[in-house]
Amino acid sequence: MGSEKGTKIITLLSIYSPEHNVTREEREQFYNQLQQTLEALPRGQPKIILGDFNARVGDDVIPGIKQTFENTLN
Repeated sequence: MGSEKGTKIITLLSIYSPEHNVTREEREQFYNQLQQTLEALPRGQPKIILGDFNARVGDDVIPGIKQTFENTLN
């Protein structure tokens, strides 16, 4: 994003987290790599992480969450 007084940098990270069917080691490797990437970015600049975190495991219904999931494949 540029302006007359200088340039402002915003870092956008688009991620796709491993699904629940990968090994714990693979998930840890992913999050370690994400942490290293964040630490390598300049301090004091905004960072936005977007993506699919694959955080849903199980089929519990949580009040306030509107969408439900089925175990049926098409």
